[in-house]
Amino acid sequence: VAVRAPAGSHVHLRSGFGAVAVTGPTGRLDIRTGSGDVTVDKADDAATVRTGGGAVDIAALTGPGTLTTGGGAVRVGEVRGPLLARTSSGAVSVSSASAGTLEVVSGSGDVRVGIAPGIGAEIDLSSGSGQVHSELDVATEPPAQPAELHVHARSGSGDVRVTRAG
Repeated sequence: VAVRAPAGSHVHLRSGFGAVAVTGPTGRLDIRTGSGDVTVDKADDAATVRTGGGAVDIAALTGPGTLTTGGGAVRVGEVRGPLLARTSSGAVSVSSASAGTLEVVSGSGDVRVGIAPGIGAEIDLSSGSGQVHSELDVATEPPAQPAELHVHARSGSGDVRVTRAG
């Protein structure tokens, strides 16, 4: 299924089987599939994507997002709002996060979150049987301003990494 609509259009789509591609910037986004990859260029409003099996790939997400798959990777390029990204089996990656609360979870797969330059972040990372690593500098003093970004990243059996975006 390929969707082409005017910029800012609200997209509501249901599919039992097959890949879904949404090109161009959308407003509110609600996609549910039984099985199949979902690819979205840009969601400027609330986005909900659920697939029973298949990858979820969103280049840019500026509103709140809920992205879940039973089996497959979840990839998000740029995030500027709250995000719940979850997969039972597969990797989860966010290339550049700059605001909001992110809950990024994989039952079995690696998790990676890139933090945009100049963004203060509070992070909480854990893995049941993988390694946990952060490239961010650790402050010894409380920040003067509250953090713009809160990251909760977890994996049952994969590595969890927070990196600098870039």
